[in-house]
Amino acid sequence: MPEQIQNWLGNVVSTVDAVLRPRTISDLQEMIGGASDRLLVMGGRMSKTALMAPAGRRALDMSAMNAIVETAADSVVVGGGLTVLALSRALYAHGRQLPGFTITANPSVGGCITAPTKGSNHPFNPGANGVSSAVISVKIVRPSGELVELHAGRDDDALALLRDSYSGIGVVAEARLKTVPLASADVHEEARPLDRFLDDAADHARALEQRTLLFPKLNLVIMRVHENRRPADPSVPFDMLLEGPNTSYVRLARALPRVSRAAVLGTVVPLGIIKKPRRRLHIQNLTDYPRDGSAYLDFITWSLPFGRFADAVPRISNFCRSHRNYPASSLIEIFRVFPERRFLDADERVAIDPVSFDRREAPQWESFYRDYNRMMVELGASPFLNQTRHITAADMRQVYGARYDAWRDAILQVDPTRKLGSTYLDRALGFGDCGH
Repeated sequence: MPEQIQNWLGNVVSTVDAVLRPRTISDLQEMIGGASDRLLVMGGRMSKTALMAPAGRRALDMSAMNAIVETAADSVVVGGGLTVLALSRALYAHGRQLPGFTITANPSVGGCITAPTKGSNHPFNPGANGVSSAVISVKIVRPSGELVELHAGRDDDALALLRDSYSGIGVVAEARLKTVPLASADVHEEARPLDRFLDDAADHARALEQRTLLFPKLNLVIMRVHENRRPADPSVPFDMLLEGPNTSYVRLARALPRVSRAAVLGTVVPLGIIKKPRRRLHIQNLTDYPRDGSAYLDFITWSLPFGRFADAVPRISNFCRSHRNYPASSLIEIFRVFPERRFLDADERVAIDPVSFDRREAPQWESFYRDYNRMMVELGASPFLNQTRHITAADMRQVYGARYDAWRDAILQVDPTRKLGSTYLDRALGFGDCGH
């Protein structure tokens, strides 16, 4: 029976003939190995791009493979369909957490392993990236239906490709992940003019060690500073720690008329920062996104080599500030990405995300989106295909050169018929076009 599927943002909606829902590894092997058509792999459905648009007529929903199989002293074994939110809740009860996680709580573990993610993990856990950096071993089902187990330290080349595969070379059935004790820090916020920040090399270096937000059209920088990191105990209910995306800033920005928005926000935001240090857990960086459409949040993720930040951030900030379709209330998030064995980008990097959170501004945001992408391609930045729309094979080749061809060949060697994929992955690989 036909079924409608869509991503969390609601900008990619499709109808498929059937949705397959495996519950066990054997189910998954049978469904993938026995398929003669193409399958769209769905985890938390958090991709904001046409990676959620099926290339065939069926989809594979991994949400039922969400078991916590084993909890050890310093690791955990989980199903690939388990969300970061559910895993973090379970670990919290034991005084543990993942060393790094995407700041968004809703993606699946499998999705986080097979696509680049980023999170505000340092300085709580220095050197920790997203979920993929916690992998000790992982079981994946290849397009043929074969079950393969990859181990960190033994199969690093295969794991590097998996991390940049967008599930194109296999579906994560189960993973063993490293865990660490809960971490906390004293947190306060500092506000300063963006113009001053852009000219200050010391501020650049400090921003990359903290969580930093740039507000181009408000001429404002908010830096969230973390100090006195130490272990923490699970002293309050887990759900009391979580934040939603509809913060007081977002609610105010949505309520203000466009003509006065920048002036009001530029005055109010510095007054609302956390001036007195508060003890916060790392786990409080998780944001839970409701699926009722009430929390529209779109962002554009590209990354640059760490050493290029000082030169790139003024250009990016000024581009946003001067673009007529960049919303006045929009901000840019900065995330440090530590070195990790990946096929495409394995060096130390910084992810730079323009963010929009007002669905009424979607048309103008989309216009800005396309222009911003062109600018970032010219800069030689790297796109995250799960969080950056409108990317073509030509863009990928311009950014990566021969490395793009090697990536493409490596994926096609495992899956020459492209059984696992989407219209957007097809487009990035140079097959056909994508209308999203």
